Amino acid sequence: MEQVLNNLIINAKKNVLPGGTIKLSLERRRDELRFSIFNQGMPIPEEEITQIWNKFYRNRNATYSGSGLGLAIVAQILSMQNIEYGAENRPDGVAFYFVIPVSGGMSGTDVGG
Repeated sequence: MEQVLNNLIINAKKNVLPGGTIKLSLERRRDELRFSIFNQGMPIPEEEITQIWNKFYRNRNATYSGSGLGLAIVAQILSMQNIEYGAENRPDGVAFYFVIPVSGGMSGTDVGG
């Protein structure tokens, strides 16, 4: 999971607009935790949103260098653990997320243990 978080944060830093915001959040929703990383920047073209998880994929408009493996590694790790993940365009940027199921016994917004 450390690799997942690291890759998502690096991706957000590479794609945030100059002077833009990066926001990490953790939200409890019934029996799951939803972790998301939002970066203020250009949206991902809808026709490419499923391709970003493929090995060696790079946005054709990217201004940074990279191997195109970061999000593919995220997808591989999360898929191996049957964890839901994805990316969503928002009005002023993009949010990447993953959802971890949790068992009962946690109340409210408590996420520690």
